[in-house]
Amino acid sequence: MIKDFSAHPKPQNNNSKKIMWLFFILGAVAAVISVAISSWRGVVGLAALALISTGILMYTKYVSVAFYYDILAEDMDTPIFVVRQRVGKRDVTLCRVELADIVSVKRESAAERKAHEREAGTSYYVYAPTLNPPVSYRMRVVNPRERAELILEGTDEFFEKIIELANEARALRQDDEE
Repeated sequence: MIKDFSAHPKPQNNNSKKIMWLFFILGAVAAVISVAISSWRGVVGLAALALISTGILMYTKYVSVAFYYDILAEDMDTPIFVVRQRVGKRDVTLCRVELADIVSVKRESAAERKAHEREAGTSYYVYAPTLNPPVSYRMRVVNPRERAELILEGTDEFFEKIIELANEARALRQDDEE
């Protein structure tokens, strides 16, 4: 019997916050310099704008977001894995995958993730709250419409539970087809 449960991975490091503040500080310094100098004012001002914009991008992509991974058993026929993103008070569903379509879940270090060769025709989605996490999980999903790999973060226990539930969902699907 598949039961509903959820996980909320926390960022594994503060690299994104440090980089965000670095861009904001460099942008502020460049803005002050662009006011103080007379030559190259436009170029330095444009660099200040680019640095501050990059800091805002870092904030909106890594610092202000929270991911939630949910297992939902809407029907006995279609238990699903859902990835939600919360920005402020707004929840957005990013991904809905049937558990029976999850082919594999693999734990990876940062070096293994970078060395991974991408297959042609496979979509890649990163739903991790950490900028370059030291440990992540690659979830491979295959269904008739799409082949995809999801990069996720979480605990070993959570992903072991997903593997167990995915195997159970595949067994239920095979029983229904027979």
